Order: sequence, then C-alpha cells, then structure tokens
Amino acid sequence: MSIIHKVAAVQFEPAMFEKERNVARLLELCEQAAEAGAKLIVTPEMGTTGYCWFDRAEVAPFVETIPGPTTSRFAALASKHDCYIVVGMPEVDEDGIYFNSAVLIGPDGIVGG
Repeated sequence: MSIIHKVAAVQFEPAMFEKERNVARLLELCEQAAEAGAKLIVTPEMGTTGYCWFDRAEVAPFVETIPGPTTSRFAALASKHDCYIVVGMPEVDEDGIYFNSAVLIGPDGIVGG
C-alpha cells in the first residue's frame, strides 16, 4: 500500500531589494501550506530576494551563509509542522563565492543545499 503525501508549490513573485518583506510573505505562505497538510513545500528560485541582479555588488547585501538567519526561520516552521521546505535563496560560502541555492530544510534542520 502506498503512502500519499501532500506537496505544495508556492507561487510568489518576490520584490527586488525587499528581502525581509519577501521572507515574511514566504513564511506566511509556507505556514498556510503546512496547515493544509503539505509535507513538502517548495518556494520559488531566489524567492527570498528576487532573481534578476545586474551584478555581484547588487546582490551582495542579500547573500547569507547556510545555515544562517533565513534558514533558521524556515527551520522553525518545518519543525513546528513536521514538514520539509525547499527555500530558494542567494548563498555565500566561506570563500566568498555566491550561489543560487535551493536549501532543503526538514523537521530536524537543514538536510541539504
């Protein structure tokens, strides 16, 4: 017998240069999906910041390490609802290299990125 899990794809158009507003709205939408029973919730590519950056300097104020402040907020939501959330966001690693990342966060924290 198969186990059926509900999946949600978040439809959202992030506003450029409005990271906090975008993250807050994504958290609301993920909360709604989780409350509706979704066990896997996927947000858009670069959903926390928007996608079309002119150059590296423009995105620099918005990149984060993983784990970091944004992933911690989504991890709390994943833990609360015992679900998995994929967050699209700009990442910076320890060498200062930027990535367009999709981070998988589970009920116990970050699973992969």
